[in-house]
Amino acid sequence: MLLRILKQIVVCFIFIQLFQTTVFGDEFKRLLDQANPGIEQFRNEKYDDAFVTLLLMHEKGNPIATHYLGLMSYYGLGMKKDQEMAANLFYEASRNGEPGGYPESAYWLVSIAYLNKESKYYNFHEGLKILIALKEIGHTEGTFQHGVQLLTKLSESERPLKLLKFAQESFLDAS
Repeated sequence: MLLRILKQIVVCFIFIQLFQTTVFGDEFKRLLDQANPGIEQFRNEKYDDAFVTLLLMHEKGNPIATHYLGLMSYYGLGMKKDQEMAANLFYEASRNGEPGGYPESAYWLVSIAYLNKESKYYNFHEGLKILIALKEIGHTEGTFQHGVQLLTKLSESERPLKLLKFAQESFLDAS
């Protein structure tokens, strides 16, 4: 019970942090400027260089750099492929207050951990909570995924028509 409450507090903290800064905020620009050399190396497929650059920014608490390290870990780019490490990095990046206009870490965390039945972090309800929060801030992929996840539970629902209506609203909001 205590663990469940702590998880809920952490999820609330994630989204309080996500909402504190907008895409156009000075803090977002500062974080992006710091991480940009590593992001450029990543985009140019210089993964060994990107790893070193992003790791330095990650160690200074830059959540955008941490997010890119999560991508590198997930795909095995310049480092060992490790889904557990990727999930931890995405969790850390979203918890460290990635700005509201850049909620990709929360989305990746949901996709590879909370809604992946093969993950040791599988937790449908926690994943759905994050998707609802992403939907509320207008994150298109999160809104669409919210609809998809509702459809997966249609056969288990005592009120399938209501669930179908919510899923339809998510799909319309995502389009």
